[in-house]
Amino acid sequence: MESRSAEINRRLIELLLDRPTYRRRWKAKAGTRIMSAGLNQKAVCEVLAKQAWEDGFDQTPRQLKDRVSRAIGPRPGSISGETLRWFIAGFAMTPEDAQYLWSATDLDGSGVTLLGSKEIGVPPPRDYRTVTAQEIHRLGPDGIPHEHRTNLILEATDRLSFYPFISNTDAVSVEPMRGARVVGKPYKVNSELTAVNIRLDEPVLRGETVSLEYLTHFLYVSTPPPEFRRGVATTGVETLEICVSFHHDRLPTRVWWCKWAGLEGQVISEEPVRLGTDGSVTKVARKLAGTMIGFRWSFESD
Repeated sequence: MESRSAEINRRLIELLLDRPTYRRRWKAKAGTRIMSAGLNQKAVCEVLAKQAWEDGFDQTPRQLKDRVSRAIGPRPGSISGETLRWFIAGFAMTPEDAQYLWSATDLDGSGVTLLGSKEIGVPPPRDYRTVTAQEIHRLGPDGIPHEHRTNLILEATDRLSFYPFISNTDAVSVEPMRGARVVGKPYKVNSELTAVNIRLDEPVLRGETVSLEYLTHFLYVSTPPPEFRRGVATTGVETLEICVSFHHDRLPTRVWWCKWAGLEGQVISEEPVRLGTDGSVTKVARKLAGTMIGFRWSFESD
């Protein structure tokens, strides 16, 4: 049976050679170094180095040589989720092609991409209540969300073995950092929401608490609304901290702290918020239940 590394290698090469838009990206970096019909690894390194820099990592093309060689070279090696995300974002791959790549890594348990499911109306179990939640939403230099870090303390209301991550974004990868791993496949909660179950390292008994941390990486094809909404279930949360961090190359002109009438509803109330010197805004709210709150922003001048 073909190894996962070899399969990812095969799929990456297939896409970078067969898709005209992806092929043009690395050929533009190759310049006069265009050789045979094969891939130019140095040119691919330059594409990934640019993406890494946009993600906040100072990586030269030379420093990425080994990563790229493992991914698309003649001797396939292990490829990290971070590297795969740089390929997907750097070549502006479609959600379908992103899914094609991520599906080859389904069994490694480190992350999963949610791109919808045909199954509708499967409600995730809720065997917990959220004690505290910290949401850190990070935007890139293009003003589009790039990464989101979530820290949770959950109290089990029954035996708790997994946490259902729920998203209304079709193209997103989830990577547990502490206390859990991703298992299973995405499933539809309803026509708008998709979920995937994050398996805890150890089951938690009723009344006990567990700490969970995970990263969400976005793969937007079109520009999303300039806002971050965070819903709170009727079971409530004791303390919720929301931070939105903007890239220094794309700072907003105005930011508001808002309450919405649901996930797709209009703004009910809002108040202006001053941007911090580090290019971020933060708000802490307590004793919440059955609400939808967060930040919205504008890059336009008055």
